[in-house]
Amino acid sequence: MRKERIWGLDFARVMCTLGIIGYHFSADTTGVNFLYKTQNFGTGMVFVCAFFMLSGAVLYYNHPKVTSLKKFYYKRWLSIYPAFYICYFAFFAVLATKSLLGKSTFLFDSAPWTFILTILGLDGYLMVPVPNFYIVGEWFLGAIVIMYVLYPAAAKAIETAAGEIIFTLAVAAVFTLSLGGTPLTRLGLHSIVYCFGSFYVGILLIKHRKFLLDNPAVWTISAIATYFFWFRFIKPILNGGILNMLAGLTLLITLYFIGSFVMKAEIIKKPIVFMSNISFEVFLVHHRVIGIVHRLCNPQNTGLQFALLLATIAISVALAELLSITAKKTVQWVKLKFEH
Repeated sequence: MRKERIWGLDFARVMCTLGIIGYHFSADTTGVNFLYKTQNFGTGMVFVCAFFMLSGAVLYYNHPKVTSLKKFYYKRWLSIYPAFYICYFAFFAVLATKSLLGKSTFLFDSAPWTFILTILGLDGYLMVPVPNFYIVGEWFLGAIVIMYVLYPAAAKAIETAAGEIIFTLAVAAVFTLSLGGTPLTRLGLHSIVYCFGSFYVGILLIKHRKFLLDNPAVWTISAIATYFFWFRFIKPILNGGILNMLAGLTLLITLYFIGSFVMKAEIIKKPIVFMSNISFEVFLVHHRVIGIVHRLCNPQNTGLQFALLLATIAISVALAELLSITAKKTVQWVKLKFEH
């Protein structure tokens, strides 16, 4: 039986998606620079932390127990790889053609064996230590793939109260040690430990939803904290990684609270649900769209930059919807071929 959808999480997902587009868009501009960073942090990692929490929360809500690893991993594969492969090879065809025509060195910059990383969806995540054929998906895709691989073990570990306490303390201990500069932080805030910390916070949020997500006192504290994190300078007494995670957590809870109310209006609910359903595809295409848009036009006037940002969002959403439809149709076609 399909569980009731949590509309507040849909709202939070869309707002974070728009935030990440804004962050990447403003990276090369001055007109909308405030979308890139605040007085306390770069906005991108805060939105990503919130995204990892969202992923953990939604996954635990739908699969508190993994009864079949085969079915679980197959569903995760379907949710990621068909769209990723189609998007990747569309851009790959363009870059490969340029390479063959001598207008690019893309095909010759990396060792052939590293294409395995692309097949696994880990190319963006490992691009810094292992140069490869990365094109779309960034580091986040590889990190979320790893989170999905680890999830069944985490869900099993917290089935009992005692298990949850022990596992939570273990995660907290490893997370704290990683902030101290162990080899686990080789990729900095992109490390598996840091990403899993955010992911696990999301699991706990939904596991204790009544106390954490649906608690007016928690909403109030989160809204106040979000205001100070984003709009007031905070003396840097916190580790940057912890600050990003706290800012992501309070932002997620605040957006969930707002979404729980505004999603009651059909005029808001419809477009939010539409974009929430294709948020992964938006994530895949938006960086390439931004690159193309900025090559064609990159004014520094704030008003023009906002207009260009809105156009970028619209193009990304349109391409994401096309990608989503193509991926679904392709999967259906392959299934029919195998069935016959």
